[in-house]
Amino acid sequence: MKKQLTALIAATCLLAGLNPTGAGAAGHPMNPVLQQLDLDGDLVLFMNTDTVEQHVLDYIDELTTVFLNIPTGKNPAPSKQEITETIAKVKAGIEWSGLLSLESYAMSMAPVEGTLNRVISVARHATTDADKPLWRIAASEPKALKGIHYVPANAVYTANSTTSLDEAWKIVNEAVATFYSPQQGAAFNQKVAMIEMMLGTNITAITGSLDNEILVSLQLSEEKEVTIPQGMSSLSIPEPNLLIGLQTQEPLLEKIILEKLKLAQMPVVESTHGVYTLHTLNLPLPLPVPVQVTLVANGDYLLIGSTQEAVVRALDSQTNKDGLVATPLYQKLLGDAPEKTSAIEFVSPRFMQTYVAVMKQSLGSAQGPEESAIMDMMLGGYDNMCSGGYSLKTPTGIYSKSYADYGGAKPIEMVASAYVGMLSAIAIPSFQKARSNSQDKMCQNNRRILAAAKQQWELENGKTNGTPVTEADITEYIKGGFPALQCPKGGTLTINVIGTAPACSVHGPLH
Repeated sequence: MKKQLTALIAATCLLAGLNPTGAGAAGHPMNPVLQQLDLDGDLVLFMNTDTVEQHVLDYIDELTTVFLNIPTGKNPAPSKQEITETIAKVKAGIEWSGLLSLESYAMSMAPVEGTLNRVISVARHATTDADKPLWRIAASEPKALKGIHYVPANAVYTANSTTSLDEAWKIVNEAVATFYSPQQGAAFNQKVAMIEMMLGTNITAITGSLDNEILVSLQLSEEKEVTIPQGMSSLSIPEPNLLIGLQTQEPLLEKIILEKLKLAQMPVVESTHGVYTLHTLNLPLPLPVPVQVTLVANGDYLLIGSTQEAVVRALDSQTNKDGLVATPLYQKLLGDAPEKTSAIEFVSPRFMQTYVAVMKQSLGSAQGPEESAIMDMMLGGYDNMCSGGYSLKTPTGIYSKSYADYGGAKPIEMVASAYVGMLSAIAIPSFQKARSNSQDKMCQNNRRILAAAKQQWELENGKTNGTPVTEADITEYIKGGFPALQCPKGGTLTINVIGTAPACSVHGPLH
């Protein structure tokens, strides 16, 4: 084990550009990213990516040179000036956005307890990139997330993050001011003004009324199922409920939504649940999944559910403190999450079980035994998987830690299994096609031998006058006899049976 650990650390250090050999060697201090990983895990990855952006920009310059030297021909084509200006905008967009401004990325995967595995990842950016749009919107400053406490205990997928819609809107306006021409900017602002006129307020006021937190959660019923038509068949899944939450500072968005529904004379029904007023939009939608959009605001969160039940359960979970955060599985997967985080994500085994079942249902009717085997290989183990993790925005990047239980299978084994399944998906159809072609040639050759034997029999015995030629009639005219004819595995060689279709049969009698 020590040898394996030493080799692993040495390999990791080499990837990091370090020299771990001997005290006298001139080495660099260990990259701080590596100090945060499980270096004795099943997988350790380090990538130095600080030159990626410049390499991409240089490659774009090379492509630009190629485009500019291509003859335009007779067809209308962009001028060299237009090409140059467009490429310049693309490069400026890459540099401005921070899309490729990743200094380094590292990840480790290690078993921690039983079948539980821990994955740690660190994405670092240069100090000069900290204020680029991608890094501003990817995660906000850590805080004590409130949305997670509204999630019902039967949630199968949940994502609660500090993504700011106000920040996103600011970035949109920055992009327009940076990359749009004055005419394009004026057209954009005109469209925004029309939307704001319809809303009765400006978009900045709406985004400013929201706090810095968004929640998305999916629940699956344990009692009800819905059937979704799929061509000639159908899919059966547990009845889903979707919950979306926006943390609010002021009730502006709720007021606007309700006013617009009232002006449009939509059938909104009010009901109460404890001290809260629920607003349900009753529209007879022809959907296989029940939808009764319901919203409620409690001064802290604006909750919007696909059904009234989703909202009621969310309110009860927060009030009674018996929602997802109180379940043993959540505690197992996210028990060590700090009080303040930038994002939390949770996936239950039931989500994966439903996903796998739906995949098998949707593809099952069109699958043969080989395809079914491939599907089982690629999805095997995932139907018991669960995971939960959190991420933190730091001054130098984003740090995340997650735990996953793969139901006994190791992640590396599952990846290998999926890889083999993918190769099989490519190889088996090719093999079947080759085997089918081989069978066709074999059967065609047999037919030629049978036809020649029949003709020889007819020369010596005259026409059959409708009487079928049998195996006993012509076997002496076949070298090695009738059994010498090759037939594909599983096939039956016959010459006088009508209506059967074995792999190597001659359809119809030989007259």
